Amino acid sequence: MLSAGAGALHVSVDGEAAWPYRGVHSARWAFSADAGLGAEIELVRGLDIYP
Repeated sequence: MLSAGAGALHVSVDGEAAWPYRGVHSARWAFSADAGLGAEIELVRGLDIYP
């Protein structure tokens, strides 16, 4: 059995503050990828185990 996946996440924050402080804006991107290889054992029809 083979599997693969990928995804991206964008997170941003906007802050406001009262004088004499100042608000800030921050944004970040994150990316993730994964691949896998596994085995499948069929116990009975329709019931499998993935060790």
